[in-house]
Amino acid sequence: MSHVLAVLVACDHYARGLTRVTGRAEDPATRDAVRRLVSCVGGNLEMLSGTVDGHPEAWHPADDLLDATQVTIDRGARPSGERHALTVAVRCLRHIDRATVELARDL
Repeated sequence: MSHVLAVLVACDHYARGLTRVTGRAEDPATRDAVRRLVSCVGGNLEMLSGTVDGHPEAWHPADDLLDATQVTIDRGARPSGERHALTVAVRCLRHIDRATVELARDL
C-alpha cells in the first residue's frame, strides 16, 4: 500500500510542476490544450486514489488527448525552445498517465 501512495505522491508532484510549463506557452490554443491534458491526467490520478481507497472508478487513458496536444504544440508553439519544453512536458505526462492507468489495472 505504501508503494501505491508513493506513486501517487510522485505523479502529483510532477503533474503540478508540469502545470507551470503551460504558462510559458505564448499560443493560446497550445496553452489551453496542455491545460486540458494536465487536467485529464490529474483526473486519472484522482480516480486511482479512489481505487486505493476501495472505491474503484473507471479511468480513461489520455492517449488520444496526449497525441492531439502534441499536434497542437507542433503547430502553434513558438519559439522552438518553447516547443521543446512543452514536448518534454507532454512526454512526462504520457509516462505519468501510463503509470497511473497500469497501477489502477493492477489493483
